[in-house]
Amino acid sequence: MDDRETGFVAGMIFPTPAGSKPLFKIIRDHERPPEKIRPCDHPNFVLDQKWATITCGECGQKLDPFSVMMCYAEWWNEMQRHSSHMKEAEKQLHIAELRRLRKLRDTTPDEVAEIEKAMADRWSLTLEEAKEIRDRLEKTSNQRRYARRAARRQA
Repeated sequence: MDDRETGFVAGMIFPTPAGSKPLFKIIRDHERPPEKIRPCDHPNFVLDQKWATITCGECGQKLDPFSVMMCYAEWWNEMQRHSSHMKEAEKQLHIAELRRLRKLRDTTPDEVAEIEKAMADRWSLTLEEAKEIRDRLEKTSNQRRYARRAARRQA
């Protein structure tokens, strides 16, 4: 017999393993809310573990747990979208820096070929790979520049 058939409710939710994130799928129903529900615009939640209640930290109104969960789920989804946009923007900055490095006079043909390959695969290129390539090529470029300056000073 399933818990849904007996009427039991899951009262304990265990945290997910480290590194994993909670998953939410939001399904919107366009029916009107029940008559006795009023909105609370304060995203300041007080969770009482003893009585298993959620109240507003500002106005003291008792809150519907599902509504609080929806608020958190929507916030989480927005943070995920924001994070993915930020990572993509950072990746584009690294790619722009690779384009700049490609145009330098002291860039070797092997480095130009590596940059060209990274640019061709830029849609599958991860942020970490773009950053690693840029850091490595910039470091070698700086080393060559410093070596040329040292050679000029000694000459």
